[in-house]
Amino acid sequence: KSWIQPLLIHISFLGGSTKMESARKMLDELMGQDRNAPATSKASVKLHFDDESVCKHYLLAFCPHDLFPNTKCDLGRCPKKHDDKLKRDFETDPEKPFYERRYERQFLELCENLIAKVDTKIKRGKMRVTTPLP
Repeated sequence: KSWIQPLLIHISFLGGSTKMESARKMLDELMGQDRNAPATSKASVKLHFDDESVCKHYLLAFCPHDLFPNTKCDLGRCPKKHDDKLKRDFETDPEKPFYERRYERQFLELCENLIAKVDTKIKRGKMRVTTPLP
């Protein structure tokens, strides 16, 4: 418990939501993502990398929610779990090629949707710039 006080002091100097996010990630690495769960429930919750609550994009390479923080294109915090242990389990799974193909298709669909949204914003911005003022 003696390490908690310096950590809280460090967090208080960070400030901002992205700083809080980095502190959360640091705590996840140190104590695990289930650090706030009661001790009795920790043993019963065993996630598999294919569970719905796990971010498949993070397992493949990176999560798009981590891109462009604090910009107009910021997607916000990912609602799914990012766990390095699950990523290692995914990497060593004998059926990785099967899961990888499925997750890559989902990732490609998401990227195409994001690109379409940004293209729409660009078109609207160009129209706004080229439209003469009354």
